[in-house]
Amino acid sequence: YPAAYIVLITTLGGGLVATLSALYFPNLFNAHDYVHVLSDSKDERKMDAFPTARSTLLPMLFMSCVTSISGFSLGPEAPMVTAGGLVGVSLARKYLKSNSKSKKRSASVEETLAYAGAAGTLSGFMNVPLAGPIFAMEMTNRGTGVSSMAAKSWNAAMAACFAGMVFVRGGLVPNMGVGGHFTYGAKAAVGALTGREMVLASLTCGVGGAVVGTMFHKTLHFLKSVIYPSPKTSSSSSSTANDKPKKSTVITKKLLVAFAIGLISILYPQTMFWGEGTLQCVVDGQCTPLAATPHAIPAIMTAFARVDPNLPFAGVAAPLQVGMAKFVAIALAAAGGFPGGVM
Repeated sequence: YPAAYIVLITTLGGGLVATLSALYFPNLFNAHDYVHVLSDSKDERKMDAFPTARSTLLPMLFMSCVTSISGFSLGPEAPMVTAGGLVGVSLARKYLKSNSKSKKRSASVEETLAYAGAAGTLSGFMNVPLAGPIFAMEMTNRGTGVSSMAAKSWNAAMAACFAGMVFVRGGLVPNMGVGGHFTYGAKAAVGALTGREMVLASLTCGVGGAVVGTMFHKTLHFLKSVIYPSPKTSSSSSSTANDKPKKSTVITKKLLVAFAIGLISILYPQTMFWGEGTLQCVVDGQCTPLAATPHAIPAIMTAFARVDPNLPFAGVAAPLQVGMAKFVAIALAAAGGFPGGVM
C-alpha cells in the first residue's frame, strides 16, 4: 500500500525529532520561549534567558526542518521568528561587549534587536514586508495590540524588515517574481472580488478566525493535558525529580502522535505540510490542485483520500472535512511538542 508510506515518513520523522529533543536538546529555545520572555515586562533580567545563537540556532532549525519535511502541518514562521530573535540578541551582546552600557540599557538594546531580528528574518524569507514586523511584535503581547517595548522597537523592526527583503529578494533570489502570495482568478472558487465583497469577506473571516482560534487554543490545552498530564502535587522534597517524565516515555508519546498524524494524512493528504502553496488550494477551493504546489505528493499515495486533493471541492462538505482534519493534525503536532508555526 503506497499510502502507508505517509504513515512511515511521519512516524520516522517524528521519532527522530522526539529522540533528539529528549536526549540531546530537552530545553531547546523555541517560539514559545521567545513569546514568554519578551511578554514579561517586569523582569529586568529576562533577556538573560535568551541563549547564544551559536549553541541553539542549528539544532533548532534542523529539528524544525525535519518536522516540516516529514509532513507535519506546522509552518516555518515560528522557527524563523525564533532564529531571527536569537541572532538579533547575539549581535546586540557583541555590540554591547565593546561598549560600556548599563545593565538596563543593555537589556533594552537586546530586546530591540530581538524584535528586529525576528521581523527581518520573517519578512525576507516569507516575502511579507509589512506583516513581518507586525507578526513578530504582536505575538509577544497577551492581549490586543503590541506591548510598550514592542512599540518602541517599531522603527528598528521596520528597518530590519526592509534590510531582510533587500538581502533575500535582491541577493539570494534576485530573479524571483515580485507579487502577492495568492491568485484570485476567474476560475477560483471565490472569483474576482469587488471592494465591498473583499471587506465583507475579511470581516466574516475575521470573526470566524477568532472563533476557530479560540477553539484551537482550548483544544490545544486539552490535548497537552492528555498527552503530558501535570504531575500530582506532593509535599515530598524528592518528588520533583520523580515527577519529570522519563525520556523513553516522552519519545514513545511523540511517536504515537506522529503515527496518528500519519493516519489522518492518509485520509486527508491536504493536512500534510504547510505554506502559501497549500493555502492557495484553500483560497480557490482546490481549483489549484495540490499536485501543482511545492508540497505535491504522488497520486498513488492519495488513493485513500476522502477528498481528492487534485480536484476542486464538490460542495460545502469537502472543505469542512479538510478543515477539521487540518485542525486536528495541527493541534496534535503542537500539543505533542513538535517545532513549527501554527496557522
